[in-house]
Amino acid sequence: MLSSTASPLLSRWDLLNVQDRIARVKLDFQDWEIEVMQHPARFKVVCAARRSHKTDFLIKWTLVMTLQSMPGVEGWMLYPSYRWGKVDVWKRLLAYLRPPNDWLLAGEPNANELTVPLIDGHAVAIKGCEDPNSLRGGPMGVAGFD
Repeated sequence: MLSSTASPLLSRWDLLNVQDRIARVKLDFQDWEIEVMQHPARFKVVCAARRSHKTDFLIKWTLVMTLQSMPGVEGWMLYPSYRWGKVDVWKRLLAYLRPPNDWLLAGEPNANELTVPLIDGHAVAIKGCEDPNSLRGGPMGVAGFD
């Protein structure tokens, strides 16, 4: 479900700055979510029952991992179709970026492209996988499938 490419190119100062920002992000993680986040595996798969908040975890994971990446990196949440992502996740993503986390926004969310610009040139986007050509290009560094 989840993958990321952590960049070893962050300087010590940048790393401390990123850790300080991540500490300021107000997200409530469940116990199982913390266990998944701290697991050393590069690729992670979450198999859980309905109503275990897997989609909410994907949103929180994408936000945290994107903010930990190099500036300019995008985090993608991938869905079987564009419509599925828009109906299921768009409003939930925006809810996580309301106060006290509104300082993460670097501009207005684009509801047509389902992208949210974040600080340091980061962005989070919801993508549909029904058209493989729509997934080409872009500085994607974090991807999660739901």
